[in-house]
Amino acid sequence: KQFGKILDIQNMQKRPQAPKPIFVGLESDKSENMIPSFDFFEKFKGLKIINVGRLTSQKDQITLLRAFARLIKIREARLLLMGTGEDSAKLNEFIIKEKLTKNAKIIAFNSNPFKYISLTEVISSSPLADGFILLAIFTTELS
Repeated sequence: KQFGKILDIQNMQKRPQAPKPIFVGLESDKSENMIPSFDFFEKFKGLKIINVGRLTSQKDQITLLRAFARLIKIREARLLLMGTGEDSAKLNEFIIKEKLTKNAKIIAFNSNPFKYISLTEVISSSPLADGFILLAIFTTELS
């Protein structure tokens, strides 16, 4: 069994603090027993954002990247897009054109995205059609 880290937001105290991780069993081989070192977020003190999904026009990550380009002008932040799809090249071109290469990164989908999600403060979803309810269900699964 592998242990993946999930944030325990139910046991937070009245004053805002970073949620403490709890561990849940996930089937995996021994090579992935711990959350891997991930230099993009490691030791970064700013806001960490993740988007997990197909890189397609329906998921509308380009709007997310446009908003992110504005955000980093006023706040330190990093954005990780996890997925593959037909918009991958277009999104990479935007990252380069807007000089976001130090702050935004695209990696291929991972079978256990929770190990990356656990490193972030924000899970972003920007679909054109899926709606808020799917994100709410996904968030409920994490808590």
